[in-house]
Amino acid sequence: MEIFKNLAIIIFAAEIMALLSKKCKAPQVVGQILAGLLIGPALLNLVQPSDFLNQMAEIGVVLLMFSAGLETDLKELIRTGPLALLVACVGVGVPLLGGFVLFSLLMYGGFPEPGTNEFFRALFIGSIMTATSVTISVQTLRELDRKSVV
Repeated sequence: MEIFKNLAIIIFAAEIMALLSKKCKAPQVVGQILAGLLIGPALLNLVQPSDFLNQMAEIGVVLLMFSAGLETDLKELIRTGPLALLVACVGVGVPLLGGFVLFSLLMYGGFPEPGTNEFFRALFIGSIMTATSVTISVQTLRELDRKSVV
């Protein structure tokens, strides 16, 4: 029963915050992230992380990326190939480098030596930032595409 209560809280908070974000002319995903911060352990502590929620999150990411692939126009992608490649590289490189640099500076006060545990830990944080940034970018671009059609 706890699972259903958590899901209800998550869905309600995510939808309310997405609507508020939309009213502020921001992507809805921003509101959804804020909802997670608000109801999670960081602030109100209404929902605790669990294996079930982690599995649901992974399924959600897979479905989002799959649906983005379904909607991709291959001819348009080939036509904009060099620009698309540049945007993709920047979209991966900036969060990776930014996460690595910020974590290194904040946690260690400088850059760790390559090959050390600290170096790999900072690289891991950068990788996490990259993985989440791609999903957020896809959702934001899909939302912008819907607005341009309307």
